Amino acid sequence: MIEVMITALLVFSRLAGMMRVLPVLSMAGTPKLYLLLTGFAITVTILPIVPLAPLSTTMGVLLFGMAGEILVGILMGSIVLAIFTSMTLAGEIMANQMSFSMATLFDPLMKSTDSTIGTICNWLAGLVFLGAGLHFTCIGIVAESFQVIPPGRVASIFEGMEFFVDAVSTSILIGVKLSGPVLILVWLVQIFVAILTKMAPRMNVYFSVGITLVNVAGLGLLGLSLPFILQTHGEAMVNSTLIMVEAVKAMI
Repeated sequence: MIEVMITALLVFSRLAGMMRVLPVLSMAGTPKLYLLLTGFAITVTILPIVPLAPLSTTMGVLLFGMAGEILVGILMGSIVLAIFTSMTLAGEIMANQMSFSMATLFDPLMKSTDSTIGTICNWLAGLVFLGAGLHFTCIGIVAESFQVIPPGRVASIFEGMEFFVDAVSTSILIGVKLSGPVLILVWLVQIFVAILTKMAPRMNVYFSVGITLVNVAGLGLLGLSLPFILQTHGEAMVNSTLIMVEAVKAMI
């Protein structure tokens, strides 16, 4: 009976660590009691198929094991979170290029002040994440990870850290790619405005026409390409779950 209770505690620790950083679930607007009850329900559900943890002789050993499980869960969730934030990065890049960086909006879910476009992109990415059921996929991967790394037998997480570093670099690359079409269009419009300014320097074309033209062109292309941007970002999120699986295998 004691081994079952220790196993349940370790299983809950890994789940709690993952859910604490998982996109959408970790947002400030998500009730913490909901996460607590969800983690408890999942623990009870998967406990019969989880290998029993070794019987801890001291409280210090148990606390050390819980800390290791929490770190494993945080690492797994952080890989997905790193790829998720590429959408927000793309929105911030586009906002800066379209001169919308000064139009900030307080995001109550993230408790941060970002540009309006970046906040909207973050919300849309969250809806795609939930609509695709990726939160269920992540929870399922954590449940299966106990068959690879039994509770209380975490050796080292440094091998998994390499996958997190790769996920961060991939996130930056995806963010630049997602914002690429808008960046190119804005750049072409600015070149056109610069030519007009050179041809008619007394008309002050940039302030009278240029800023408005950049805003309208950028928002127009963003509206047209948004479905494709969300689809590309959704595919990247699916790939992030595969990276999570590889990270678990590397920590054996």
